[in-house]
Amino acid sequence: MAGNQHNRTDYSVVGWNHVFNGKTSLERFWSKVAKIDDEFSCWEWIGNKTLDGYGRFRPYGLSSDRHAHSISYYLAYGNIPVGHGICHTCDNRSCVRPSHLFACTHAENMKDMKNKGRYGIPRLKGSEHGGAKLTEQDVLFIRQEASEVKSRKENVQLKRKLGQQFDVDPKHIQQIISKRRWRHI
Repeated sequence: MAGNQHNRTDYSVVGWNHVFNGKTSLERFWSKVAKIDDEFSCWEWIGNKTLDGYGRFRPYGLSSDRHAHSISYYLAYGNIPVGHGICHTCDNRSCVRPSHLFACTHAENMKDMKNKGRYGIPRLKGSEHGGAKLTEQDVLFIRQEASEVKSRKENVQLKRKLGQQFDVDPKHIQQIISKRRWRHI
């Protein structure tokens, strides 16, 4: 299950038939789905995806993206029950085929994960993570540079310089130095 099951979206407020660039939200949504014409195959989301592989889509009327599988569930079955999220029977995060989706609580999802042997899978860390801009060597370099700083002014300047050098926010550099990020090294 993706997302926070308690952060409920009221999809009825969406302008599904609002036309933008010649397509309604509904047409835009389904144009990003590769449907296979049989009874069993997944319908793959081919639009934007989150780093962990879930489809994402922003219908007209909402201020941020939503998971595509949750929207597909809503379009097929109506509102998502309070306290529930949408899970996949196929365990394919990019699948939006309504018959592969079901509503369940977080506890039910965790039980399903454990029963399918997907519980306890380690998360990718460091440069193995798909969204990483830095390597382990970069982090060690940043921490070494920071250890040589003597004043607060130098510290601020260093974070700016390293942020530009590695194309990351200076706040991210601070989190690396204080080991709030990249704790594993």
